Amino acid sequence: MDIKDRFKMLTDELANSKRRLDFDGFLARIGRHDLSGKLTANTPWVYFSQEVYREKDLGLKGDGGLGVLAGDISKIAEDLAMPLTVVTPFYSGKSRQALFNYWESDGYETLIPGEHGFEKVGKVKLKSLAYSEIPIAVYVKRRGSVNIITLYEPNIGLLYYSESNSDHRLYQEVVSGFAGYQALISAGIEPAIIHMNEAATVFGAVARLDDICSHGVGFDDALSAVRDTAIYTNHTLLPAAEGVFDIKQFEQLVFTNLKNDAVIDWVKTKFGNDGKIRLSTLALEIAARRNGVSLLHSRLSSQNYRDRAGNSVEFSNVTNGVAGRWIDDGMLDLLTDKSAIDEYGLPTDDFASRLNNISIDELRDIKAAGRQKMNQILKYRQDQRGNPIHIPEDAILFDYKRRLVSYKRFDMIFKDLNRLADILSRNNAHLLFTGRPHIGDSNMIKELHDILVAIDSNPTLKERVHYIQNYDEEVAEALILGGNCAVNIPIVGQEACGTSWMKDIAACKILVSTTDGGVADVTPPVYLEVNGVTYEQEAESLYSRMQQACEIIKDDISYREQTIHQIQAYLPIISGSRMIRDYLNLGFDNN
Repeated sequence: MDIKDRFKMLTDELANSKRRLDFDGFLARIGRHDLSGKLTANTPWVYFSQEVYREKDLGLKGDGGLGVLAGDISKIAEDLAMPLTVVTPFYSGKSRQALFNYWESDGYETLIPGEHGFEKVGKVKLKSLAYSEIPIAVYVKRRGSVNIITLYEPNIGLLYYSESNSDHRLYQEVVSGFAGYQALISAGIEPAIIHMNEAATVFGAVARLDDICSHGVGFDDALSAVRDTAIYTNHTLLPAAEGVFDIKQFEQLVFTNLKNDAVIDWVKTKFGNDGKIRLSTLALEIAARRNGVSLLHSRLSSQNYRDRAGNSVEFSNVTNGVAGRWIDDGMLDLLTDKSAIDEYGLPTDDFASRLNNISIDELRDIKAAGRQKMNQILKYRQDQRGNPIHIPEDAILFDYKRRLVSYKRFDMIFKDLNRLADILSRNNAHLLFTGRPHIGDSNMIKELHDILVAIDSNPTLKERVHYIQNYDEEVAEALILGGNCAVNIPIVGQEACGTSWMKDIAACKILVSTTDGGVADVTPPVYLEVNGVTYEQEAESLYSRMQQACEIIKDDISYREQTIHQIQAYLPIISGSRMIRDYLNLGFDNN
């Protein structure tokens, strides 16, 4: 039995689901009747991503926002009954964070797709100069209209474990693109759209170009066909931040998987005079449709990126949205009952006025229920000292939850420990923060250690500041539900979008933030803005805003006004269905 036959026999995990929307109904709702029948099980939207973060129901764990976005797109498509196929590597292991004397120590867990509900449908083969053939196992999970194709072999390793320009990283990207495309064709899938979630997935589109040319189509016609049906979603603000590869690496792993000489010659022309190439250069050349993930990011990308000839390129904008999985059921029910969102999760025409019908009691009830759910989760997690965590029901809770990288500036919260301690003690407040430094980031690992030591030396902070080990999807969900105020303070111009703050606003929390990423889509600011010319001025602004947030949270009138105002401003952006609408409009011209 071949891959195509096994693909037809896959178990649908949603076969008995009661809530199944009609995709044609969604198309009618967004005014795209013309797309009816364009996307089918055999001609789906195909989404390539190097990571997908949906651990709870898919068993796939990512590393950051890129994977969360991929997980959300798959979940939203699933809810809308949109034909979508996701292609991603299945990494053969994952690291698990633990602290020893406040120093990060990583454990390792081996992963096998069959143990996470994926069904093996067959194998495809890659070629390299070192090995004539590398067998890649193809595993699939089907959930309604969505298929998740994962590529696995034991040496694929961990996500982002190696350097961005290493042979191993290129190998992982070749597995995703070339083996992934082989899996699609073997399953009888002809992509209506190839959507590249970052440039690292460009080999899926290159494989399609090679396939079309190898079936007798002239190169120019084949390139035109691929370019018109390929989307490149960029999350990187500066090309210099990307990894680069040299011609020898491509000869080892890329050219061996291309059959058509014209395609190989075309790829070679994209190398610079230094004999190196950025994958974004290929992505820009092979995709006519490109987008950034927030208004600010799209504008900066259009300024910063150039094609191989040095010409400026235009990035359309599709601001990230979030799936309903991140929004508490009680809040979703409330938005539905108030007719602020429709059955597809889109804001209604009069959503802003409808939101005014939400009472303070309804908001407080949602937060009280969220605190209980959070504490239920955190009693099984560990703080920096290895203890379970419980936040009193009547305490104000600040939270900071994101990867620990320098531009996100978690250290700013701890610039003045006495000031922080005063805010927390004066307002009966606690701070939960979580996030992991990247493996090998010794500077950030040391910074986390030093901050935890400083917290331990301050009696007030030792009682009221809690670091949650091993940040994951479950911890993120807990803090979204149980917190009162979210802190989001990246350097302006360095966050592509971020979605954590969207989930916080939808959870009726006060947002304290710099004007960056998707937050900057709304002007003037409706959140508590952190600003300043210098780092010191921004830190002072942060502490002032944290105190202001406490005063708002304690006052019913102020809290209701601020919360409703934030939701009114951002609900159209938060909506994951809106994001899908925008991608459909980007991928298919509206004639």
